[in-house]
This record gives sequence, C-alpha cells and structure tokens, in this order.
Amino acid sequence: MTTSMGYLGKVLEQGRRLAVKPFSIGSREDLDTSISGLQKKCAAVLSSRGQASGARTAAQVLEIYEQYEDDDKEAFFDVLLADFSQDKDQLVDACRTYSADPTQEHLQALAGFMEPERQELFRRLNLVPGGTACLVQMRQDLLKILPRRPDLKPVDQDFLHLFRSWFNRGFLTLRPVSWSSPAIVLERLIKYEAVHEIDGWGDLKNRLDPEDRYCYAFFHPNLVNDPLIFVEVALCREIPSSVQNILRDDREHLKAEDASVAAFYSISNCQKGLQGISFGNFLIKQVVENLRVQYPNIKRFVTLSPLPGFSAWLSKDNRAEAFGLSADNLLALSGQDAGEDATLIDQLQDPMTRAALAYLTARKPNSTQLVDSVARFHLGNGARIEKLQWRADISDRGRRRAFGVMVNYLYELDQIEANHEAFVVQNEVKLSPALTALSKQASRHGAGAGS
Repeated sequence: MTTSMGYLGKVLEQGRRLAVKPFSIGSREDLDTSISGLQKKCAAVLSSRGQASGARTAAQVLEIYEQYEDDDKEAFFDVLLADFSQDKDQLVDACRTYSADPTQEHLQALAGFMEPERQELFRRLNLVPGGTACLVQMRQDLLKILPRRPDLKPVDQDFLHLFRSWFNRGFLTLRPVSWSSPAIVLERLIKYEAVHEIDGWGDLKNRLDPEDRYCYAFFHPNLVNDPLIFVEVALCREIPSSVQNILRDDREHLKAEDASVAAFYSISNCQKGLQGISFGNFLIKQVVENLRVQYPNIKRFVTLSPLPGFSAWLSKDNRAEAFGLSADNLLALSGQDAGEDATLIDQLQDPMTRAALAYLTARKPNSTQLVDSVARFHLGNGARIEKLQWRADISDRGRRRAFGVMVNYLYELDQIEANHEAFVVQNEVKLSPALTALSKQASRHGAGAGS
C-alpha cells in the first residue's frame, strides 16, 4: 500500500509540474502570425477533434497572441467579437422552436445557441498547460482597452463568466507565506503589494519573519506560485493606531501568546485579469478562523484600512467648509505645503475625524452604494466601523489620499452574519458605540454624511 501511494504521489507531482509548464509549439517556421492567420487557428481549435492536434493549435494561438503589440491584441479582440459570437439566425430559430414546442431537448438546443463560440474557444485554450495564466493576462489586456472600447464588453463578460467558475473558492488553497517560502512567491509579494509598498527584501523580512507577523494567500492549482490575493497580519496588544508603528523595523517584537488583537493591515489583489471576482471575503474569514484556533488568546480581529478616496471627496463641492475646514487646512494636511504646524494639526483632528466618518457613510448620488470601496468590502463581509485613527498613515501616499486618516474595521465573530445582513438587506452601516455617538452629534450640528 505504501509503495503504491508513493508511486501515485510521484505521478500527481509530475502532473502538477506539467500543468504549469508552457506548452511547446515546436518550430515557428512558416507560422502565420497575422490577425487573419490567428483567426483561422482559433476556428481550427474549435473544429479539431483530435486532442493532440487541437492542443498544439491552441498553444500556437496563445504563443502568437503573447507576441502581439497592443494594436494587434485589440484587433484580436475585434475578431473574437465579430467572428466568435452567437449565430443570431440560429438563435432566433431555436427560440421559435422552443416557443412552439417547449421540450427539454429544444431547451438544451436553445441553451447551446445562446452561448458564444468564444466561450468554448477559451475553454479549449485553457486545456493547454499554462493556458490559465495566459487567459488571465489576456483579460488584463482587454480591461485596459475597455474604457475607450465599450463595444468589447461582451468579450469581457465571457471571460468573467468562465473565470467565476474556474476560480471559485472550491479550487483555491489557503497557504501561509513566510520568510522561508520559495523566492518566486516572495518576489511576487513585493511586486503585488498594493497598500503599503514593500521597500525591498529587508522590509519584506520585517513583515514575514517575526513571530508576531503573518501573511496568508490564496493560490490556484494552475497558478502554483502566483498568489491571487494575500493579507498581511500584525499581532498586537491593542487595536493599532499607526501603520508606521506596525512597519517600523526597530519596533519591539511581541510574543504571539501575549497578543490580544490580530490586525489585518494590508490586503492586496494580485491578478488584474481577475477583477470582479471576489476572494477577500473568503480570505479574511478563513484567516480569522485559523488564528482563532491557533491563538485562543486573540480576542479581537480588526483591520487598519485606508480611505483611498477621502481626499478627493472632501476637496469637492465645498464639502470641507461644512466641517470647518479650509482649503489651506487641506493643503497642510496633505503635505503639499512647505511644512507642518503641529498646533494646527492638533486643532484639525476633531473636524477631520467628523469629515472622515461622513465620507465612510456617504452614498453615491442616486444610489444606496457607499462611496468608499474599502468600506463596501469590509461592511459587506460583516465587519463594523470601530475607530477612526488620526494621522495613522503619514507617508506621502497616506497624506495625499486621506490626509493620514485610517480606519479600524472590527470583525466581531458572533456579529458577522447579522452585520452582513443589515448592510446587504437594509443598507445599514454598523458603527461602534463611540462612532454612533459622534455621528449623532455631527448630525445635530449640521455636518452629517453627505453624498
């Protein structure tokens, strides 16, 4: 039994390696790399019955696409839209047939005609080793084009439809990332960090190596060493009020058993081609569960999160005046003047805190959707807004985007489901008692949440 399982393990490992190894297309002599040539190869992929020949042609499609410049890539998306959509005539006929005789057979036929041919093309391209990564990159290229080419949206919708199946939670694995993880994974953390830039290997080690620092990431079996999303965690005695204190390399390290708070201070999505597919809600909840089991002494799970659009929001439509703030005040806090007046900054803490709370609870015009995307994410996950932290990120970026203000979202385990339902169903923003009182006080003084 042991021998057979060992052999099976070797077979599975070899299969895993093949799954991420680029497919060789052989000689590139006489390979037609024109748009029309690529269109013919795509058609050949769909018409091919032999797995080997079909896989080789599919590999050629991906290889040619990867050699293209931006203009050729856009032309390829035009081909996908024009030549690999539904056959409208067949679809109309199928609708009429089903309407006249609504049998299961006619329904299945109708469903087949409703699906664009490019979806099946993408499925067959995905069978090529390394195909998943190529398709994710392909959608990333498309997303750059969409703002000026909204007519290509149907192609993007097909990518998104398939990716939501291929990257659903059941296929993902949660892995801790530590200083001893493979170098290729560590390099990608540096590359993908989107909240607080990692300043080289020393900074990365400071975030991963101490026993009071953790990092967890979701991985997909076809993107073995390429994380989809990762979260960085600091174990603390109290709810953190400064990201600079968390990131300091000369800070005092805390023994894990002495911590009572786990703080999620950075969450980064890694694959731009997977935009629109949510991983963070599963990630945070599973990391909370893992830490709760590993360290029963940790009682509170919070974030230290940015307010990425606060500066832009407060600077528009004379909003700052409603909180007693002037344009000069905003300039001083954002660091765009020659220096800082410590006394003035202390005086501005109260009005700026009220403004930040108004921003976090503000809705988009004619909508129930919150303005702030980070707030939508955490409140939708069942957290509540716990504390506003004044001057919590005094980096150039933190001052520019939010005048240095950050926010703690609290994940209270026995309230997550109730908070989620309140937010999703009733559009209710859950606040801590202290912030609830501040919100009521601000409303009485005419400086409540705006739109």
